[in-house]
Amino acid sequence: MRTHPLDVTALVFGLTFLGIVTGWALFEVDLIDAGASAWFLPLLLVGTGLVGIVAWSAKAAVRRPRRSPDDTQHLHS
Repeated sequence: MRTHPLDVTALVFGLTFLGIVTGWALFEVDLIDAGASAWFLPLLLVGTGLVGIVAWSAKAAVRRPRRSPDDTQHLHS
């Protein structure tokens, strides 16, 4: 079965949107106050940025063709 290609941009924006909605919901039910919400958005952006970097590097590692030892011998000749 073929897997769906990873869309890093959609993943990061989706997680950011989900985090904003979660923060809003937590604020509305008084689980976090205005002081706690001041650090929530920067933490959310840093977290989704890290997820994006990890997903991008994993995608790049999968797409990179691996060279066999025979290929490297031809490069040095």
